[in-house]
Amino acid sequence: MISNLKSIANKTVRPNHEAFKLVKLVMIVKSTLSNMLNVLNFNALALNHSNRVGQNIALCCSPKISNKGYLEIGDDVKMDSSNNRVELFVEKNGSLVIGAGTKILGAEVNVSNQVVIGKNCIIRSHSIIMDDDLAESETRSTSIEIGDDVIIGERAVILSGVVIGAGARIEPESLVTKSVPAGTVFSSAPKYTKSKLFSSFYGNYNLYNTQMKLSVSQFN
Repeated sequence: MISNLKSIANKTVRPNHEAFKLVKLVMIVKSTLSNMLNVLNFNALALNHSNRVGQNIALCCSPKISNKGYLEIGDDVKMDSSNNRVELFVEKNGSLVIGAGTKILGAEVNVSNQVVIGKNCIIRSHSIIMDDDLAESETRSTSIEIGDDVIIGERAVILSGVVIGAGARIEPESLVTKSVPAGTVFSSAPKYTKSKLFSSFYGNYNLYNTQMKLSVSQFN
């Protein structure tokens, strides 16, 4: 009889590890779903500030969007704040249009007048696009136009009055104050300013420097 009582007591006080594991798993799933819902609600609230939103928009890590003017986001646009927070500021009477398939990866866009970003562009982390940089003359345009398939490198700064042609590439840490022709590479580094992109016989892209500031004699 004593052995039976010991057996019953052991069964009563023995913890059910499987039940604990299940409860812990449920709590983790609940917390994860709650966080996901909070992010989705925040992203939905951010998109509500837009005047026109396309389909299949991907927002990662909650971008900051403030729109007092007009904001249009095309289909398949991606905004990724995992490295640096994406920030879009459109002032009253300002207009920002982001083309389909464009990726904004931790960049900042400030609009007082008009900024148009083309399709399938890539704007990398810590870059700044702003059209309110106190233009040099009253006749200078304060809008910014970025063509399709443009790549803007990290920490580049694009100022007002600039038109960047389709397929151009802006090198990292460049300061762009003048328009960039289509299909060129722009850098504000001291050694060169622009390079021509062209297709070789095998279909590969090569760089052709058009404004080298270093001559051969400097290497002798």
